[in-house]
Parts: sequence; structure tokens; C-alpha cells
Amino acid sequence: MPFPRQNAVFLASVAALALWSSPAAAIVANGASLADVIGATRFYNAGYTGSRAVVINVDGGHGWTGHETLNGTAQLLDARPFYQAGGYASEIGALGSFDAHATLMAHALAGRGSTVTQRGVAYGATLWSGAIATSFTLNTNNWQWNRGGAFSYPYAEAMITGRAGRQADVVNSSWGWNEVTGSNSFTVALDGITRSSARTTVYSAGNSGTNTSQFWGSPGGYNGIVVGALAASGSGYNTVASFSSRGAINYADPLGNTVTAARARVDIVAPGQSMTLARYGGTTGSNAGGTDSTNGATNLYQNIGGTSTSSAVVAGAATLLNDMAYDRYASNPRARDGQVVKAVLLNSATKIAGWNNAQALDGAGVIRTTQALDYNSGAGALNLNAAFDQFSAGNNDLAGTGGGTIQGIGWDYGVVAQNGSNSYSFAQVLTGGTQINATLNWFVGRSYGGTTSDGFVIGGDDFFNNLALQVWRTDQPGQPRLVAESNAQYINTEHLSFVLPDTGLYQLRVNWMGERYDLTGNNSQTYGLAWSSVTAVPEPGTLVMLLAGVAVVGWRASQRAGRERG
Repeated sequence: MPFPRQNAVFLASVAALALWSSPAAAIVANGASLADVIGATRFYNAGYTGSRAVVINVDGGHGWTGHETLNGTAQLLDARPFYQAGGYASEIGALGSFDAHATLMAHALAGRGSTVTQRGVAYGATLWSGAIATSFTLNTNNWQWNRGGAFSYPYAEAMITGRAGRQADVVNSSWGWNEVTGSNSFTVALDGITRSSARTTVYSAGNSGTNTSQFWGSPGGYNGIVVGALAASGSGYNTVASFSSRGAINYADPLGNTVTAARARVDIVAPGQSMTLARYGGTTGSNAGGTDSTNGATNLYQNIGGTSTSSAVVAGAATLLNDMAYDRYASNPRARDGQVVKAVLLNSATKIAGWNNAQALDGAGVIRTTQALDYNSGAGALNLNAAFDQFSAGNNDLAGTGGGTIQGIGWDYGVVAQNGSNSYSFAQVLTGGTQINATLNWFVGRSYGGTTSDGFVIGGDDFFNNLALQVWRTDQPGQPRLVAESNAQYINTEHLSFVLPDTGLYQLRVNWMGERYDLTGNNSQTYGLAWSSVTAVPEPGTLVMLLAGVAVVGWRASQRAGRERG
């Protein structure tokens, strides 16, 4: 599916609120550092700073290597442009320029600093930079590329080809454009690169607030993690920011089927305000043709906010998981699979006030959702304290790919056959009142076919399997009884979060429920599954709705007023 050569791109823009003449915290809320807010300190204390992993920030331009947070080591940021110059070198324009937005994101991802509060999330990681823009618009966050290869090359180079024998483990893209189905060739091709490389890709949801007609659905299609923003308040980061994109977006497929408002687009939310990050004031990138108000200073910072920074925070979190995987699961590449990483991050997320994935009891007493995720906050707020346990405790990938006996917490990489089912039986009796969280994620079958000689990107929609996630009670007379099911028809994530009503033996099941489409004869589906079961202890202020004796998480959303773009 070629896409036109010329494409205008709109960054998930940031608002510069203040300049700082001395180092300051990357994120501050009530005096807390970024590491404390998101739980990254748990990883640091265990020796995981990202040092075994590679993360790339793909943006319009490059992060500025001259800033004090980005020039600590020779490998900190690869200043060589990730682009394909052959055949159209005269057309590359601004490609490879340093840029203010890219510098901010590079700092949030993996910036070094003299203190913990000045460092990015994965400050020990090898940081690469990919640039796409062939032209910028002065004093705006608008830019564009003039060849499909300029778009696709940094992704394919980082995730598939690699440099010096290494591929990027995580890719961050804190920008996007308005395309509410995620079905154009650029997005399809990027989903294909993600699937074929099995890497983790992260995108910002955009800053259109409640205006779902302006939801920045691309380039975040299906196979990455799309991130919304949390607002800063006196009590921390516990509400969705007013500017953060939300709502259900449309579904469209290669067979011509379209469904309006069919699927949640936000997968998870993370801090997106009160961030103090590295400032680039030079005269390239979005400031090309302007003046440098910083006089080339290498130690200035600016306070910003928006889904751009939220995306970088989650990408940093995914990099920390990859770091742990290289250490603890060195012989098992499935621990670094993007399907697993996404399932772990979503399942360990904290439900915020207003979280509601439309779970409800049906007439047979089964908890069901066909939505899976909350339209505002996805699975909830990033929580690396919980993610550490989710990834390291209990089961860490079962033998084989078809389920088995499980402990109360863990994750698995599996394969379900067409029309098949994989079962995961809890080894111990679970008591009534136990909180069950379970998340299933899989790749939609999209492919990347490179670029044509005249610069078009080739992306293919091959297949889209529909899976369901179920919880069964297995110790009662007669047949096992279905307790809960997440079966969203137009999304490749299923999520359940509820409190068990009764004591008994329980089982998770991954069920093949059919196909949205299949143009290649595919007959199996890989997936990542994460689960946790803990005795439920309601926190102060948490509203639990009791439905016929079953406690089901389901709040109405409340949102803060105010406006900030990022």
C-alpha cells in the first residue's frame, strides 16, 4: 500500500514554560524525582539502569550531543543520521539536523546527569538517535519528509539491520499526525517492522484532549504502545491531563470494513507535566533560520509537558525491562519480545480514579468486557515498582508455548493454534477477595516490504486474529464455570481487572475466537500474557462497585481542567 511521497507531520508538541540556568530535576511533583514518581528506583537499586539495552529516539531531528546531559560518553548518542542517502542525496534537505524537541526526548529517555534527579529514565542505556525530517517550519513543531525511505529507514536500520551487531531493543516516537484508523502505509509498515523484529515501539497519543476527530492515531497503529499523559497535582500524578488524547478510534481493514469508535487507542498513561529537560537553542531543526537565544549554552533546561514526554518515560521504562531481561533471562529472547514487554507494563499499571473498561455482569453472572481498556488511561498509570515484581517474580515464561500450571504472578510467551485454546491453571487455591489482573497482547499480522525506487513505503495488512482472555473456576462439580472474559473485537489487547467473589481453583485461558481478516493463510498466533493475583486491599478514596457480590473495578472518569501541550 504505497503512500504519497509528500507527507506533513505534526509533532506531539511541547510547551516551553521556563528556562533554568542550572541543572534541575527531570520531573518534579511535590519535590519527588522522576525515578520516585514512576518507581524506577526499584530497578536502579537492583543494578538495572538500562546498561545492557539500546534505545533509539526517532524524531524530526537529532538530540543535541552538545548538551551536558547527552555527551557523557562516546556511545551516548549516535550522531550519524539514520537515513538512506543513496539515490536521492540531493533531496535530503534538513535530514540529520539537531532539534530542540529531539533533545528534550533524548534527555527524558536516557540523559546522563550528575544527580539522580537530573537523569533520564534509562540513564545507563546506549542511546541512538534517528532523524526523519527533510524540512522544518521555523518556530513551530511542524516538519515533513519528502521520501518514504526517510521515514522508514531509521526504524528498519535500528530494529532489523542494526549497528555493530546490535539492534535497538526499544524505539520511542514522540510525534504523530491525525489519522484515526492507523491504516495508512507508513503506519502499516512500521507495525510490520515491529512485528518482524519483535521489538518494543512506543508512541505518544497526541494532545487533542477530548477531540476524538483529531486523535493522532499514527504512526502508532496496533503493535506498539500508545501513551497518554498524567497531569501533575499536589498529590502527584493521578489524573489524565486535559490535553491528553483519549476516546475510541475507528477501525478499518483491507477488506473495506470500517467501524466507528471501535477500539481504545491509549494503552497506558505516564507523567506528562512539570518536566525539566535539556534545552537546545541552536539554529537548526525547528529553529532553522532563527536565532540562538541561549548563546550556545550547554547547561540550560526548560519546563515542559505533554504526551511527547509521557511516551519517552514509558520507552525508558521498557528499556529497563529489557536490561533486566538481558541479565536474568539472557538465554531467552522471548523475555525481550515486544508482546511480552507490553503485557507486563500494562498489567502492572495502577488503576486511577475514573478507570473503566466497561466490565459488567451479564445475565449468567459472567464479568464481560468488549472494550478491554479504559478510553482515557488504557490499562492505567505506569508503575515500575509493580512491573519489577511482574517481570521477575513467580513464573517467568513457562516451558513450551501452550500454557501450564502457574503461580500467583508471572508472564508467558505463548502460541495459540487456529481455533485452539491455551490454559493456565493456578497451582494454589485463590481466596475470595483476591484481586485478579490479567493482560493479553499480540501482534497484528502486518508486514514491511521496504521502499520502491521512487521512494514509496510498502506496508502490508496480512492477517488480524481475534483472541479472548478468560478466567474459569475449575473445582466445582460438573463443567468448569466461566467467571470473566475480555473479548474486544477490534484491538489486539485484552485486559481484566476484578476481585474474585469466591474461594476456589481458577484458570486463565487464551482462546482463538476467529479472524478479522486473513490474506495469507495464517493459522497460529504468538502472544504475551501477564497476570497477578493479590489479596485485595481497597486504598483510601478508591470506589469499588459491587455487582451481585462481585467487586468490579469501574469508575467514571474525572478530568482536571487546564491546558498544556507536549
